[in-house]
Amino acid sequence: MKRERIKFLVQGFILLILGVLFMIDPIQKGRMFLQVIGISFLIIGTLIVINGLFRTSGVGYTILRVLEGGLVGGVGLVFFLRNPASGAVIVIYSIVWLMIIMAILNTIAVFQTKSNLKWLPILLNGLVIWFGVQSLFDPILAVTIFYWTVAFQLIFMGINHIMISFILPKED
Repeated sequence: MKRERIKFLVQGFILLILGVLFMIDPIQKGRMFLQVIGISFLIIGTLIVINGLFRTSGVGYTILRVLEGGLVGGVGLVFFLRNPASGAVIVIYSIVWLMIIMAILNTIAVFQTKSNLKWLPILLNGLVIWFGVQSLFDPILAVTIFYWTVAFQLIFMGINHIMISFILPKED
């Protein structure tokens, strides 16, 4: 469980930093910024897949972790290899589905804890899911507010991962 806590803490800080950076005039930063995000998501996705294959128990949870890692890595690959302006719909829907699945997985993990603070990650997960559903049903809105939506989702997911790292059981 200690490795899970460290993994959530590191992922949380990476997601939080990416979310804040995404808010700082991402259009002007252009291709370099998107490549950094792409490389980060590729690394995170690879680590999630490895974790899902070798460190998780239960077939269902293993499949969900591998799927989550594949989506994270896929989003990273799209950012790294393509200009998101030409494939905006693919990028937006990939990120939206990624965030929704990550929020669901994090909610499942939080429900298994006995902490009194678990309501905060559940609330943040609800906000991530709400932003995601709004983007799925209104793609024009999603394109219009793409950077802000992704920035807030990354920030919420980062805070959520950091919170989960502190409320997971300490025994191991």
